[in-house]
Amino acid sequence: MKILLILSAVFNIHAAGLIKSQKQVINEGINSTLLIRGYKKDKLAFVGAGFFVSKSGIFVTNHHVIEDAIKNPKDYQVEFLTSNEERINNIEFSDCGDKRKIDLCVLKAKNYKPKKFFSFSRSKIGLGQKVVLVGHCEDPPWSVKSGEIIKTWADIQENLGKVQVTRNDGVETIETNVFQCGGDSGGPLFSPVNGHLVGMTTERHVITRDQEEIKKYMMSITALEIEKYVKSKSSFGPLPFKVRNLGGNKMIPTDDKARKEMLKKLLN
Repeated sequence: MKILLILSAVFNIHAAGLIKSQKQVINEGINSTLLIRGYKKDKLAFVGAGFFVSKSGIFVTNHHVIEDAIKNPKDYQVEFLTSNEERINNIEFSDCGDKRKIDLCVLKAKNYKPKKFFSFSRSKIGLGQKVVLVGHCEDPPWSVKSGEIIKTWADIQENLGKVQVTRNDGVETIETNVFQCGGDSGGPLFSPVNGHLVGMTTERHVITRDQEEIKKYMMSITALEIEKYVKSKSSFGPLPFKVRNLGGNKMIPTDDKARKEMLKKLLN
């Protein structure tokens, strides 16, 4: 009798649409992710990602993504684009970094309510755990890659002494086998099962010997570190640089066919 009741409950949950398919979860991850592009004298200077972590419009990115624009605000303009081709123009700024040089910045889309945003994972990080990364270093933008967690690190500095590490000193990080490249910086790392945020890409370290690459480290800041950092920021003010808004509210056309093919390949 108990078995029948459990099966009935599971059926009802599925029927009500409360359990999401992997495709739904990944699409929601894409729709929670921003494309960030910086321009210096009207020439594209950097590309990175960010993502929403609240329904009030708070989002995060890597400090190193927008660092040049913060340091040289007269030289740069930055645009923030959603996956459905909206430009976010009214943005407030909280802070970047801390004494550990954590590679995070917190911002807020003012008077904008994102349709989707990430919830922080409450689960313990497990080796072999499957994760998905959304980033922008490949065509089309919002490219999706998958892999798994292979190690957790309490301190990058201590464990990667052979590599020059300039940030995230004493910050809890995750090593994955998901390849990261330039435009992936600031991208979300999340569970394909429930969509909960697991981390944010931050570092790619390469070990070489006699000019030959022998090891890559793909590192992400944990969701726990991100959540603590976001919760520590309660006030927002003007951006330290200008938002770029050219061509109305539409960005370059999105290659929907390529995106669907990419997603189909990932799910197979």
